[in-house]
Amino acid sequence: MDADKNPIRWHIFNVVFICGYQHFLLWMIAAPAHIAFKHRGTPMNAIDWSLGFLFLVLLFLEARADNEQYNFQTEKYRKVCNACYIILVSQKDLLFRYI
Repeated sequence: MDADKNPIRWHIFNVVFICGYQHFLLWMIAAPAHIAFKHRGTPMNAIDWSLGFLFLVLLFLEARADNEQYNFQTEKYRKVCNACYIILVSQKDLLFRYI
C-alpha cells in the first residue's frame, strides 16, 4: 500500500520529514541573525565581508537561474498553446471543408 493511499502513513511522513525539514530550514535562516546579535559589539572582519560578498554572488546567480527558468517555461507554454491552436484551426478547416 502506497503512502499516498494511506492517510496515516502520509501524516507520519508529514510530521517526521516535512515538518522537521522546515524547522531545520527556518533555524538555518535565523541562525546568522542570532549570531550577529550575540556579537553585535565586535567589528566586522575579512570573513564577514567575504561571506557577505558570497551571499550577494549566490543571490545574483539564483535570480539569474530563476529568470532563465521563467523564460524557458514561458516559451514552452507559448509553443504548446500555438500547437494547440494550429491543431484546432486545422480540425476546424477539415470539418468545414465538407459543408
